[in-house]
Amino acid sequence: MKTVVLILCFVGFIVQLFKWLNVAQKEHYLSFNRSIIRWAKLPESVVMLVSIFGFAGLSVYKLYFALVSVIVACLYPLLLPLRGAKFTRRLIFVTLGTVLIFALLTLFNLIIIQQNFKSQVEIVIVMLTPFLIEIVLTCLRPLENILSRNYVKKSEKRLEKVKPITVAITGSYGKTSTKFLLNQLISSEFETAVSPASYNNRAGITKTVLDVMTDSSQVLIAEIGTYGKGEINSIVSWLKPTIVAITAIGPVHLERMKSLENILRFKSEIFLNASTVVLNIDDDYLRSIKADLLNKTVITCSSSVASEATVVVDSNNNEIRVDGQIYKYKSDTNIPSSNLAIAIGMGIALGVSGDILVSNISNVQQVRNRSSIGESEGGVYIIDDTFNSNPAGALMALEIGLKTLNSSKAANKLYYVTPGMVELGKIQFAENEKIAKLVKDSGGELIVVGRTNKKALLAGYGSPKKFRKLKNAVSHVKSVSKPGDVVIYENDLPSHYP
Repeated sequence: MKTVVLILCFVGFIVQLFKWLNVAQKEHYLSFNRSIIRWAKLPESVVMLVSIFGFAGLSVYKLYFALVSVIVACLYPLLLPLRGAKFTRRLIFVTLGTVLIFALLTLFNLIIIQQNFKSQVEIVIVMLTPFLIEIVLTCLRPLENILSRNYVKKSEKRLEKVKPITVAITGSYGKTSTKFLLNQLISSEFETAVSPASYNNRAGITKTVLDVMTDSSQVLIAEIGTYGKGEINSIVSWLKPTIVAITAIGPVHLERMKSLENILRFKSEIFLNASTVVLNIDDDYLRSIKADLLNKTVITCSSSVASEATVVVDSNNNEIRVDGQIYKYKSDTNIPSSNLAIAIGMGIALGVSGDILVSNISNVQQVRNRSSIGESEGGVYIIDDTFNSNPAGALMALEIGLKTLNSSKAANKLYYVTPGMVELGKIQFAENEKIAKLVKDSGGELIVVGRTNKKALLAGYGSPKKFRKLKNAVSHVKSVSKPGDVVIYENDLPSHYP
C-alpha cells in the first residue's frame, strides 16, 4: 500500500508541476502567488483542499485515506489546464530544479523521518509544488540576469554599428497601437525596424535589435512595458532612445504596482537618455510632470479642441493642428485620437513634415485585436478588442460598437462578450461592474466568459448569459446573431485564469 501511495504521489507531483509551470510562464516567471490564491478561493477548490489535507491527516490511522487524498490532489485545481506551457530553455531549467527539490524532500521523507515513510508528509510536499517552482524561479533569477546581459552586450554592439535613431513608447495602454501607427506614418521617409507584437521587455527588445533590425534600418521603434520599479531603466540604459513617449497612466497592472503614482514613477524611467519627450496631456498625471522635464524638448499632444498642445487631433472634424497649422485628414479605420496625436508628435520629433504625416493617415491599417472592426460572412460586425483590456479601452470599444449599431437603420442588437478586466487591484470589481452596467443601459446583451470577474459582471448587469470557455460563447453568439448585429469581444484571458 505504501508503494502505491508513493507512486500516486509522484503522479500527483507531475500533474501539479505541469499545471503550475504553465502559470509560471504565463506570469512571465515572476511571482504567481496571486494565481495560487485566485484558484484556491474557488468553491470547489476549498472543498478539494479540505479533502486533501483532511484525508491526509486521517491516513495516520488508515493508510487507504492517503489514496483518496492523493487522487484529489491529482485533480486540484479542477479546471487549471494541464497543458499550455512551452518548454523553452528557461522552463527546462525551472522544471529540473523543481524535480530536484521534490526528489530531495521525498528522500528526506523516506529515510530521515523516523526511518518510516509518512504518506501525509508526502502529500503536503506534492501540494507545495507551486511554491517549489517559486523557489527555483528566485534561485535562477541571478543566472537569467547574467545570460540576458550577454544578449544586451550583443545588442549594444549592434546598435553602435547600425546607429539608428531610437524611439521608445511606454504607457499603461495604447503603446502597441501607437507604435504600429507611428511606423505606418513615417515608413515613406525612413527604413524602420519595429519590435513585433508586444515584445516589450528586455528579452523582446534585444531580440528585436538582433533579429529584426537590419544594417539599413534608420529608425528603431521600441515598445517598453514594465511590471515594476527599475525594469524600464534596465532597458533604456543600453537602448538609449532619444525620442520617447508616454501614452497614458491608468490602472493596468495596478494589482502589482499598487498605485497610479507608482505607475507614473516607473513609466517615467523612460526619460533617462531622452532629448525629446512626447506626452499625452489629456492625462492628468502626464500633464502634471511636464514642468519637471527640464533640459528636454517636450511635445504635448491632445484630443481636446480647446487644448494648447503642440499636436491636437479633432476626430469629429477630421482635423489635426500642429503648432497652430491645421491639416485635414481621411481615414477609414478606427484610430484613437490620443494615439494618433502621439504618433504625429513623434513623427514631428523625427523631422517628418506635417503634410507627409497627415497624408499617410489614409493608408493606416487597423491594429489587430485592438478595437478592430471586421464583418463576418453572415453580415455581423465583429469588434475585436481582445488584447490587453483596460477600462479606457473597454469603454472605447463599447462606444465604437454602439456607433456602428446606430449607423444601421435596422433594429439590430449588440452583444458584449467578455471575461472582464484583470490586474486592476482594488478597483477591479468596481470597473467590471461599471462596464457591465453600461452594457445593460445601452440595451446590449452581456455574455460572461469564465469565473474570474463573474460576480462583478453579474452585479452590474443582472442575469447575463454565462459560459465557461470563450469558444462556447462564440458558438452561442454565432447561433443567435443576425445580419447587422454588432459583437464586441472584450479581452481574452489566458488559460491560467479561472
